Amino acid sequence: AVVTYVKAATCGGASATTSIPCRVTYKCSGSTCTRQVAQPNGSAPGAAVQVVSGLTSANVFSYTPSPPAAPTYVGVTFALDAEGAPVTLGDGVALRNLEGEA
Repeated sequence: AVVTYVKAATCGGASATTSIPCRVTYKCSGSTCTRQVAQPNGSAPGAAVQVVSGLTSANVFSYTPSPPAAPTYVGVTFALDAEGAPVTLGDGVALRNLEGEA
């Protein structure tokens, strides 16, 4: 989970034109991944929403450096089977403001 800014009226609520800090959690299992938004402290989570399906592997996240060290970069790679043609999409994010994170 990561605390980030989300364009929403409330964390886990309706979208809005302004952004507020919320805790966003992505979970992947089988061939799908979901996204759930909660208050920054993790309370009052909204419904989990499916964001991707058709994965050939649910192992989509990578961390640099590797745990147990605190990661400073999180990568994501989606391997899909798009109508019989393999497709791989990848990206990542450098983490900052890590003080106080466990």
